[in-house]
Amino acid sequence: MCDTKLCESKILCIFACMKENTNNLFDFGGAISSEYFIGREDEIKHLSANFKHGINTILISPRRWGKTSLVNHVTELLSDDKDFIFIYMDIFACKDEADFYSTFSSAVIKQTAGKTEKILDELKSLITRINPQFSFGSTGMPEYKLTLGLQPKAVDYESILNLPERIAQKCGKRMIVCIDEFQQIGEFPDSEAVQKKLRGIWQHQHNTSYCLFGSKRHMMMNIFQKKKMPFYQFGDVIHLQRIPTQQWVDYIQERFERGGKHIPEEQAIEICSIVDNFSSYVQQLAWLTYLKVEDGGTANEDSLQAGVRALLNSNEPQFMEQIEPLTAYQMNFLRAILDGHSKDFGKEEIRIGYNLGSYSNIGRLKESLIKKDLIDTEYKKIFIADPIFKLWLMEKLA
Repeated sequence: MCDTKLCESKILCIFACMKENTNNLFDFGGAISSEYFIGREDEIKHLSANFKHGINTILISPRRWGKTSLVNHVTELLSDDKDFIFIYMDIFACKDEADFYSTFSSAVIKQTAGKTEKILDELKSLITRINPQFSFGSTGMPEYKLTLGLQPKAVDYESILNLPERIAQKCGKRMIVCIDEFQQIGEFPDSEAVQKKLRGIWQHQHNTSYCLFGSKRHMMMNIFQKKKMPFYQFGDVIHLQRIPTQQWVDYIQERFERGGKHIPEEQAIEICSIVDNFSSYVQQLAWLTYLKVEDGGTANEDSLQAGVRALLNSNEPQFMEQIEPLTAYQMNFLRAILDGHSKDFGKEEIRIGYNLGSYSNIGRLKESLIKKDLIDTEYKKIFIADPIFKLWLMEKLA
């Protein structure tokens, strides 16, 4: 058995993006800590049960709905259970198969390695063919650096992908591997072949389960819900829903009161309506509105609209970067959506009226904008994916 201290690190240490400052009233811009987490009682129970019983889980929802925060929260709730080892990794920066194997093996080793050479020796014995090279800081504490000598043409992918399972078996524990931005797998060269390798190894593991989630809903659905894809029926698919408005209203009003300010229910409801209950945006707009209210004062329509303006301004550089490379046809397609069209773009009055090009061009426009995460589809209707981008675009194209 390995050192029982492998599990002693809390998820707050695993998830580097989680905040420790408990004086903030609202939290946004990344995964949030439990102090700012609200709602999702059913999802918490569902995900907790999947983790405890070794069920692979796929979380799917639009960007900014709080997938990572949900995983953080559930993992933190279970982090005191010494029967589990939690691994978190973000593969957004991975561009190919070799990048993924390096990130995967590094995350597993760094988050299971203890503070002694003995444990490192045990890990080395599990992955002799990977040839890891360890080094420590001057204090000998676990701020060590890890370099994996992985060569793209000579990667022993079976050893790497089996690493969590072998460690879990050696420790007599259950390993739960959480992989954020998993849709990046779909961008790899020869992606389906890579997915077949992963599925082929992971589906035979009994001590390790996986929680796979990402920020591009359409790509995640392509990977996990198309019958021809290797990851079809790999696990339990959870489609996150919006947090109900009333839960947000109670949270916003309580936070304003905690900060010595007030916000009427109608303004709190309007905050939710403007951002379509996107979790990160609710927190951000509530905070920006709070800043526009004097100490001891009450939020009103003016302070709310000032908060909206600040929100649009803060996101403008990102939005400008998103539309700069778009073609005239793509911009025209967005204009059509903004004008209320959600389907039947091939109809002559829409296609010609908005100068969308040939009939065959419609499908290409749709797919390109979905891939850029600017639009999404639901029930055969097309819409702007980001409510604040939509609001910003309406101003710019007015």
